[in-house]
Amino acid sequence: MSAFANLIPYLAAIQRSLPKEMLYPTARYLGGTLALVQHRRKKALQDNLENLGLDLTEDLARSAVRNWTVCLSDQIRSLWLAKAELQRILEVQGIENLLETISQGKGVILVSAHLGNYELGGSYLASLGIPIHAVVEEIDLGHTHVFNRIRRRFGMGVVVYSDTDAMIRILRQGEVLVLLTDRDFGTRGMMLEFGKGIRSVPTGPALLAERTDAAVQIAYCVLDSAERRYRLVIEPRIVRKARGSMKEKVTQLTREISARLAEVVGTYPDQWFVFQPEFLSTQ
Repeated sequence: MSAFANLIPYLAAIQRSLPKEMLYPTARYLGGTLALVQHRRKKALQDNLENLGLDLTEDLARSAVRNWTVCLSDQIRSLWLAKAELQRILEVQGIENLLETISQGKGVILVSAHLGNYELGGSYLASLGIPIHAVVEEIDLGHTHVFNRIRRRFGMGVVVYSDTDAMIRILRQGEVLVLLTDRDFGTRGMMLEFGKGIRSVPTGPALLAERTDAAVQIAYCVLDSAERRYRLVIEPRIVRKARGSMKEKVTQLTREISARLAEVVGTYPDQWFVFQPEFLSTQ
């Protein structure tokens, strides 16, 4: 297990010993320090933001590192946070969009990005008793094990990225599956426009939706620095109009998902936490 993964329980204990009013400024201070020393990570963020077609990318990249530190701090904090406190620091917009779909007996694919505190958003929904499962990347050195403990704290299920059978079973049971689709971990992605650049995006959500007739909804959880709270937004289900072959339907739905996520990321660029230079080219 990595040194950082080993440290997480101790970091949570330190957080718990601090006065609540000290948690946010401490995390921001640490984030500002990291932004000064993590040159490679900041440069990757800056390149990604430039590919979105944005200006002032160096300032945005510094702000993104600070926001990432705050979000990570709150994610670790959820190891000891009471359910009532978790629900207090989040406000939700569009929960009726999700509940309506669930009430129809349909599985739901909540599509999101590495934006804001997506992990805390999932924990919030789980704390409400919603049957929700996160699809996670298998990371070496113990990271996945430690963060799965955080994810399960309020009842969120966990499915590894390679377990397609489990994903299909969850959706056919009328439950909720969360997928982050701004990065492609497989080999079957589509090359699509994302902002002003081109990157590979996964077709998995669209394939799952077509195979199970699950609804697809965009969701994201962003930090409001002024209020020191988060806003979880769940959009109405995407209306699928494509006809034709499975390939044509998957292609159209993947394009719709990618275009909408690019819009959301462009609205909150300093909360897009993708530290890998994965754009292939610019237009």
